[in-house]
Amino acid sequence: MTPSHDADAPINKHELAAFWNEVLGKAERVVVPLNECETGPAFYCVHALSGAVTDLRHLARLLGPQQRFYGVQAPTAKRSAELAPSIESIAQYYVDALIAFQPEGPFALGGWSAGAVIALEMAQQLRARRREVGFLVAFDAAPFNTGAGISPWNPLYYWKLACNLPRWIMQDELMKSRSLQLLLNRIWSTVIAFRKIGTSVMRGESITRGHAVEGFMNSFVYSDAQMSFMKALFDALYRYIPKAYSGRVLLYAAKTQPLYHLRQVEAAWSKIAFQLEIISFNGTHNSMLKKPQGIALAEHLRKRLAEFS
Repeated sequence: MTPSHDADAPINKHELAAFWNEVLGKAERVVVPLNECETGPAFYCVHALSGAVTDLRHLARLLGPQQRFYGVQAPTAKRSAELAPSIESIAQYYVDALIAFQPEGPFALGGWSAGAVIALEMAQQLRARRREVGFLVAFDAAPFNTGAGISPWNPLYYWKLACNLPRWIMQDELMKSRSLQLLLNRIWSTVIAFRKIGTSVMRGESITRGHAVEGFMNSFVYSDAQMSFMKALFDALYRYIPKAYSGRVLLYAAKTQPLYHLRQVEAAWSKIAFQLEIISFNGTHNSMLKKPQGIALAEHLRKRLAEFS
């Protein structure tokens, strides 16, 4: 069962609830069907930092019921730090599950946010196992350690951030919602994160980049185990050293940057990908897969997936 895929139609709440009950009933699977039709090539998309595929539901709906779409998730029982000691290990875990689900390629892989980096390593491992990867889709994310982009020590970096500010104010979801409670939650999460980091420093405890997760994720809605998973994964992303990738890469980049840093995904992928297509879309990292910005993106991706078949 899938919810209505008319991009202009309102979501039927009962239909949507039944759909997600079905998805959550498969919470211990790695490969989770979001659109499961009988024909056509499958598109496998890897989760963001949370480990869940629920963030991908908007894109699945916009792509329509004729596009086979599977989310790749961390099973709920395994969402802990032990699953993500490195990008290589979590990618291997997912590749094993993917090959069990679909033994032979070609594969169309993708990932949003942290999932784009995991998908890159999955593609490398699939190719090493002599499976064909037709193409790789990155939704506004790239590996950190490419040496590309403008350094934060360069004044131009902050000039670009300043130029981005008006666009961020107009398009950031929190600013558009004008919700004082959401704003206070974000500020409070940041305060808690810095307080915990400060306490750890005073105790002489080791600090990793994963400690920053509580500053931008709403820690109040996640279990301790899932928070430890996200921190471990975030730390693994910063340790991951990507290799050059000779396959086809399709990058969707959001035009609006975050408030405090530049994502610079175009520069990073240009450094490691030999066959790269870059498509820029209006919106932010969080809004580009949703209506209204996501409509044009889904239409473009649908055409590329049709070419893949």
